[in-house]
Amino acid sequence: MLPSLTRRTLLAMTAASCVALSGTSTFAAEPAMTPAQADAKLTEIVNGWGNPDKALAGLAAIRIKNGDIAYEYHSGTLDGLTPDGVVAADENALYRVASISKMVFAIGVMDLVESGKLDLDADVSDYLGFSLRNPHFPETPITARMLLAHTSSLRDGSVYSIPLPHKLDAFFTEGGAFYEDGAHFATPEETHGLKPGDYFKYTNLNFGVLATVVERITGERFDHFMRDNVLMPLGIDASYNPRTLSDDAFANLVPLYRPVDGAWVAQVDDYIGKRPDDVLRVENPDGDDTQDVAEIPLSTYEIGTNGTLFSPQGGLRISAHDLARIGQFFLKGGELDGVRLLKPDTVKLMQKPVWTFDGNNGHTYWGLMQEYGLSVQNLLGNATDEGSDITWQGYTGGLSGHAGEAYGLLSGLYFDTETGDGYVYILQGTPNLDDNYGSYSSFFNWEEGILTTLSGL
Repeated sequence: MLPSLTRRTLLAMTAASCVALSGTSTFAAEPAMTPAQADAKLTEIVNGWGNPDKALAGLAAIRIKNGDIAYEYHSGTLDGLTPDGVVAADENALYRVASISKMVFAIGVMDLVESGKLDLDADVSDYLGFSLRNPHFPETPITARMLLAHTSSLRDGSVYSIPLPHKLDAFFTEGGAFYEDGAHFATPEETHGLKPGDYFKYTNLNFGVLATVVERITGERFDHFMRDNVLMPLGIDASYNPRTLSDDAFANLVPLYRPVDGAWVAQVDDYIGKRPDDVLRVENPDGDDTQDVAEIPLSTYEIGTNGTLFSPQGGLRISAHDLARIGQFFLKGGELDGVRLLKPDTVKLMQKPVWTFDGNNGHTYWGLMQEYGLSVQNLLGNATDEGSDITWQGYTGGLSGHAGEAYGLLSGLYFDTETGDGYVYILQGTPNLDDNYGSYSSFFNWEEGILTTLSGL
């Protein structure tokens, strides 16, 4: 997810206050229900439980059981083509799914690890061609493992995606255009003196660095690498660059909306049916978007110099159905439809904890992130002083996956490799998030309702 300050402004919230927040709905674990009952409950959520101020622009939700897709729901108040050419939020719709993109990107990273082209524990400076060290911890190399696990000590600053002609080192070199007086490096005060590798804080810039590393290793542009080495082999029609989507996928690409003064206002991907030129938009959904650069032509881009252009941290456009197939890929140990992309042991390694919260060694994202592997989050079902990662009441752990948030969208892909269960949701058009905290967790109210409903199927 993209860590907007509005997502979890729960700094003053205690675990006790997470249990009963005013103005929210409370969800108990659902008994077994029929698909028709689930349809009705999810439709209530889309309609804001009868409150127009909580209504959504669209929702897709999928339940996986025993490794197979057992239930799908697709709905939206943007029904059919609107005057500006918006595609309906149906089963074919593609969305910019935000930070679930990190976990999908990590599949490509681990493919390079398996082939021996990338060492998870090597100094990434060796790949980047310039020295990348936190000046506060100059003796500690920053590695790909740390970048994947958010323990690198890098920080987003006010931006984590920058335009051409700037290169990645502009973030990290004193005097660089985006150095921001060292804002992209954690201080010892912030990490309680813990060095890189030991302290967790969710950071989007990690993945811009990794995308640049991947380009330098492979000689391929990031979006092409992911298309050719991950998405196409798995039969998934998706892309980190809207221009490179197939005709069918592009025709079903849905803009992301927020309600503004009673009307739905597109926040991103509002192409109105016209495929963009070979350009990318600089995206900092929760940062400073005042860079006076709307679109970046890629014709002059030098591969391996600035992977942040491609929003590797959040820019994947994909359907809910194909997102569920990514979940099946993990459930099947790195294989999908007979195509093996990763070894089972590699998939297990992605889920294996690199970091677990001990009360002092990280920022838990207001209770939502308490254990993290290689771009895979483990939901423990624990409450902390700041919140909890409880998906539904009675949940005690077992799920892995990732969440996403940006441009009015909330998303989640979670799976349990022991049971073969999985849960996918993409909702968009969220109104004021500060008024919609969950009643018992650090998820939002809609997310609690969706996950609780899907758990009953």
